[in-house]
Amino acid sequence: MNASRSGQALSVAVFRFGPGAATWVCPATGRWKFYVRGPGGWALNTVPSGGGSGGLAVVTRHVLAGEAVVLAIGRGALNTATDTTATFADGRVVRGGKGGQPAGGLVGQGGVAEGGDLNLAGSAGGQPGLGADGGAASPSVNGGAGAPGLDGLKGGDGPPTNPADTVAGVGAGGSLNNNNPCQAGGNGEIIIVRLD
Repeated sequence: MNASRSGQALSVAVFRFGPGAATWVCPATGRWKFYVRGPGGWALNTVPSGGGSGGLAVVTRHVLAGEAVVLAIGRGALNTATDTTATFADGRVVRGGKGGQPAGGLVGQGGVAEGGDLNLAGSAGGQPGLGADGGAASPSVNGGAGAPGLDGLKGGDGPPTNPADTVAGVGAGGSLNNNNPCQAGGNGEIIIVRLD
């Protein structure tokens, strides 16, 4: 189940946020794990054309009940994609960077990840996502990169170059196909899980 911008509990202790700006207010003091995933880069009508996947930063924090965390979740948008960030009350920023679009004869590069306890960079177009649960790539220079994944939270798959009009999975890069020469990368997301 996907949540609205304001976030929606998937269970008693899991929240998922899709593209947009939001503030998460901690419902209970404890240790919380934040998965901060950047959006994938678009595929363009160039050779090569595959978009890079967004980075994934993971951090565990002790958060007090009522404490606010400011969230900005990137959308896989042509030329205007933005990073995904979580900004904590102490000023710490955790970032899953946006995947790149193809440029200069190269596939789109993977987004950076920083500020986490574990930072998994995104992959270049046509490459699988990093981590034990990384997404599959669309295996060609025109294919999108798979997004990184771990802890059972699978990274999105790069869409196949055929059939047409397939959609990139969360955080994955877009792929070129004949009917849709500029295909979107997958959106970013933030998932928050209570550990205790």
